[in-house]
Amino acid sequence: MSTSAPPSYRRVMLKISGEALMGDQGFGLHPPTVQRIA
Repeated sequence: MSTSAPPSYRRVMLKISGEALMGDQGFGLHPPTVQRIA
């Protein structure tokens, strides 16, 4: 078996829907929700 090489990437991008970021509001971004996810 060959040895494992380190991954060629340093970051992972996660796509989050707008619905996940709007919190209890019906529109826009809810800053506390965005901060909690970040």
